Amino acid sequence: MRGWQVWLLFIVVSAGLPAWAGEAYACAETRTPKFLDGRFTEWHEPTIVLDGWCWRAEAGATPIYGGPLDCSATVRLAWDAKRLYLAIAVVDDALKPAKKTPADTGDAVILRFVGDAKDAVPTEFVLAWGSPVTLQRREADGTLGTAPGALVGAARATLPLPVTPLPRETGKPAPTSITKAWYEVALPWTALPGLTPKRDATFGLEVQVLDRDGDALRGRLRWHGAPAAPRVNGLGAVRLTAPLPAAPKGKKLP
Repeated sequence: MRGWQVWLLFIVVSAGLPAWAGEAYACAETRTPKFLDGRFTEWHEPTIVLDGWCWRAEAGATPIYGGPLDCSATVRLAWDAKRLYLAIAVVDDALKPAKKTPADTGDAVILRFVGDAKDAVPTEFVLAWGSPVTLQRREADGTLGTAPGALVGAARATLPLPVTPLPRETGKPAPTSITKAWYEVALPWTALPGLTPKRDATFGLEVQVLDRDGDALRGRLRWHGAPAAPRVNGLGAVRLTAPLPAAPKGKKLP
């Protein structure tokens, strides 16, 4: 590859990365608890974007990423002395709830957290759409159990598909709508061993969004840190920071 081609590739890839790429994600302390209503109206924190750059096709599945309307997600984090908060928005052209247990046999979001101690063990949660939405913790034996003290709120909307995504399978009809799901999660620090709720503390985070079209797992979006960003025990580094500056008030109209 020629020198100018390398620079062009770098520019194209960098254009899709957030401003904090290459650094730990700054998780700002929140001045007030989040509402957990699935509306996101009070969220202004930096956004983690999961799209084509973090797509991982399953072995034997069609490797094509169908674009952000096929499967994509955004994640924001905030914290206070009692809880860690997450706002997760998922777009999927075929959102498939689990038909049986465990919950990750359908479309789901997997959250993994790990402390910064050398021997820290990750804690994993599975967030799955259904009636109701469930949030479960992965136990040591691999089964899913309850997540004591955790709170979750969610909303969902089905929208007409404005653009036909890239084909996934030959002969498969193109979808005519997409589903967007909004999740808000509050995890008590007691459910996150090894993580400390104080400014400048760091921990590791991984987010996976499973994409099933039918019963088979087609692939997943996996974020475990921005490119060239630091890691904590192999996961994306998150640093707890002071609250964001208050948004300036606009001038009154005459």
